[in-house]
Amino acid sequence: MVKAQSIVKPGGLILLSFPLEGTRSSASKELAELLNWCKEGGLELNPSNKIQLHYKTPFFESTSLKAAGFSARIPAWRSAEVLIFRNRVSDDCRLTYNDDTPRLFTTEWNEFIIQGIKFSVKNSGRKKDGKQGCSGGAFLSPVWREAILPSVSTNFVGRARANLVTSGNRFFECSDPYLLAEMLLAGQNRDGGINISTNAGGERNARELNSVLQSEINDRTTYLKEMYD
Repeated sequence: MVKAQSIVKPGGLILLSFPLEGTRSSASKELAELLNWCKEGGLELNPSNKIQLHYKTPFFESTSLKAAGFSARIPAWRSAEVLIFRNRVSDDCRLTYNDDTPRLFTTEWNEFIIQGIKFSVKNSGRKKDGKQGCSGGAFLSPVWREAILPSVSTNFVGRARANLVTSGNRFFECSDPYLLAEMLLAGQNRDGGINISTNAGGERNARELNSVLQSEINDRTTYLKEMYD
């Protein structure tokens, strides 16, 4: 909103989509805080225009719903309200924002894209000696009973332990996130999966990671078919 106000001329309109009441327990409180912040910062809400925005269920939420036992096809069950503001900005009345909100994904997380699948890895800050996960415990361990969490809530049990998160709502605890990042970087550069035979992470680690990648690709193919066919 700060960026939008900076590029919209005084008197111009700014449209913002916002969750409907009941989408989450804090939605009403968040809306009240937003409207108060906008009013103080020179944005005037137009209450007469009520527009609902329907959007397709995102990939990560689709897999989560299936993990929770919902088998019905629900391509566009979510909706939001479109808020319309008129920019009344002036030299002494404009939006300001101090971003101290905690987030799951910060600069501590590195993102890698392989064949269109995003892997987010938490930075461990150090490299372990030797090959990890090649014997003994698993290289990748789901933080819950299954890799895909049946919820998209940030408070879901075990989620905070994850240091690997995928596009399809899979959450893992990796025994060596530094090595994992190196493997994903190599895979991203060649964009053909993880090279099992030559990867420094070892054959077992690469097989585990490739298995996750293939599962994500299969789930995404199913998702696209359900959404757009």
